[in-house]
Amino acid sequence: MLSYESRHRCAHAFMLRLIAAYKGDMSHEWPSFAQTEPIYEFILEQWSASDPDLLVPWLLAACDRHTHQAKPDTQKAFWDCSSFPQTPLEILLLFRLRSLIGLKNPQLEHPLMASPFDRAAIQQPDYIPDALMMATLNRVREDWPEFDRRLSLEEIRDQEFFT
Repeated sequence: MLSYESRHRCAHAFMLRLIAAYKGDMSHEWPSFAQTEPIYEFILEQWSASDPDLLVPWLLAACDRHTHQAKPDTQKAFWDCSSFPQTPLEILLLFRLRSLIGLKNPQLEHPLMASPFDRAAIQQPDYIPDALMMATLNRVREDWPEFDRRLSLEEIRDQEFFT
């Protein structure tokens, strides 16, 4: 059985670090494994560059890395992208974040980026709850008066697990 240290997920850590960079909060102390992939380190440094072509060789390298890390896990081998083998989540997240700040995304010619993964999904409108959802939520609030407070972001952030 592989130890936890040998089963780390660099792609997952990269995505979390990318979201932190987007949010402007790089104060978190990441585990050492989160910074071991040079491809991801460069992308993190340059993800918001105005010239999308600067990212192309690094994103293509990330695509190659993804395809090499997309094998099923076994008792003796661990692969970083086994849980999303055909979906380049790390690249699509970068595309979404760049578009949210008004930047163009690079065009990538790579088999992993074949349609529909050649661009970020169209942003969906905010969810508007229907009558059934609202009735369910009202019942939950009746049965659990602390529901909204206990599940608020502030409350969740204050939990020991997240500090």
